[in-house]
Parts: sequence; structure tokens; C-alpha cells
Amino acid sequence: MRVLVVSDIHGNLPALESVMSHAGTVDAVWNLGDTVGYGPWPNECIDLVNSHASSVHLAGNHDLAAIGAIATDGFNPIAAKAAHWTAKSLTPGHRGWLQSLSSLTIQNNYTLAHGSPRSPVFEYILTSSAAAQNFAFFETPVCLVGHTHVPMIAVDGISMAVERPFMPTDGQSFGLSAVRSIINPGSAGQPRDGDPGAAYAVLDIDRKTIEFRRAAYPFTETQKAIMAAGLPRQLAGRLAVGR
Repeated sequence: MRVLVVSDIHGNLPALESVMSHAGTVDAVWNLGDTVGYGPWPNECIDLVNSHASSVHLAGNHDLAAIGAIATDGFNPIAAKAAHWTAKSLTPGHRGWLQSLSSLTIQNNYTLAHGSPRSPVFEYILTSSAAAQNFAFFETPVCLVGHTHVPMIAVDGISMAVERPFMPTDGQSFGLSAVRSIINPGSAGQPRDGDPGAAYAVLDIDRKTIEFRRAAYPFTETQKAIMAAGLPRQLAGRLAVGR
């Protein structure tokens, strides 16, 4: 069973289209949340990521902000403005779909969380110490997370002398049978690791492997649409540099 693992699409339709094409045939789609926010195509991204016959979806903090489930007080001004724009742009049907989602679930003996198993909506797992503390909060061999916009693997028991978890690159594949791990596929719609390519992963449940991938996409198309929508111009500029 091959699963497309995608996260933090953030309303970036060209990026999502490229990911789904680049991934090829998959048996399921697992979407780790923040389908909307920042980008100018919230409704279209919901439709596309939800189009696979077998799919699992989580709610991220931007999804929840867009439906008023959490306040934007803790967001920076750019993120808050984008959340308010998204809230006004969602159709009732798409709003209802977001309202139906959880931020934590278990699927095929994999834990799925938007932020972390300890704090599914808000926590960023960016350091080895944060990862180490989270292993106690899930029982499956692997936990898949998003939220940071950075591809990552953290392995249970690795010395905390290592400040940050391992950051895999395009095409790297890893076996999952030997150790417990926390894995982030990176962001499809707004990467922040210096690579503008849309990040995702392909999980092979039968072989117990995961491959990290990047898909080039026409980010200038997204930039133009961001500007045309009146969203903050910083959201357009960062797409070219993956920051």
C-alpha cells in the first residue's frame, strides 16, 4: 500500500497539483493539515486533496483559524490577515468539511498529528529535545507530523547532543521497521527549508519505507494569484526562496 503523505498545502493549488502528479499512483492520501491559509485557493485545494477515493485529513492551526475554532491572537500579522481572508473566501460546504476534521488520529498503525502527538494543533517539533519528549505521547511505531514546513526524521533514543533532527533531502528513502520515529514530510505549499520545491513523502506500508520527495511547480503562478487576491506580498516573495 503506497500512501501520499502531504502537509501544509496552505491554499497553493499549483503546488498541490504538482505533488499529486509527481507522486504517481497511490492507494491513499494522508493530509496532515493546514490545507488552507496563506494561499489564494482554499476551496480548490480542499476539493483536490479530498478527491482521492481513500483519504485521511487533519485540521491544522490555520484550518481552525479560518473557521473561527481558534483565535488569531497568537498569529503574526501576516498570518492573521491571511486567515481572515481565507475565512471570508471559504464556501459553506468547505467550511463544514474543515469543521469535521480532527488534529490527531491513528491510521494503519501510524499516528497522524498536525503539530505533535503531545499538542496536535500548536507544538512545533524542531529540536531533538522536543522530539524526545513526544515519544511518550504515542504508542505506534511511527508518528507523522507537519506544521514546521521542514522535512524531518527524529529517531527514539538518539542522543540529545544532536541539536536538531535529521533533515532528509529529495529522493532519500528510509526503512521504518527497526526504530520508533517521528517524521515530517515538509510543506507542499510553503516550504521553509531553503528549497522552493513542493515537499511531500511516499509511505510504503507493506515494505515499511518512506521516501522524501520534491516537486517543482510554477510558483510564479501562485505569486501572481496571491497579489491579485490582495494577500500580503510577503507570502508571494517567500515562495521563490523556500523560506
